[in-house]
Amino acid sequence: MIEINGIYTGKNLYVQNPFSNSGETYCVYEVKVNGMTASDPFESSAFEIDLSKYSFKLGDAVTVHIYHRDGCLPKILNPEVLQPRTH
Repeated sequence: MIEINGIYTGKNLYVQNPFSNSGETYCVYEVKVNGMTASDPFESSAFEIDLSKYSFKLGDAVTVHIYHRDGCLPKILNPEVLQPRTH
C-alpha cells in the first residue's frame, strides 16, 4: 500500500499504473480517499484520482491509500498537488 497525506489544493492526483507480475491485470486494485473507496476507474496504465468528488474545501486534510498487488509499484506522478503552496 502507498499512503500519501497532504491538503486539498483544488487539484487531482495522477497515477501511473503498470501491469502486475502476471501481466493480466493492472497493479492497483483499490484506492481510498479519507477512508472512502474511490469510484475512479483504475484499470488502465494511468488514471486520475478526482478529489473534487469529495466536497473538500481548500486546505482540508487529505489521505490517499493506493492498494496494489505484490511485485509491482504504481507511481504518483504529481504528489506535490497535496502540498500547500508557498508564495
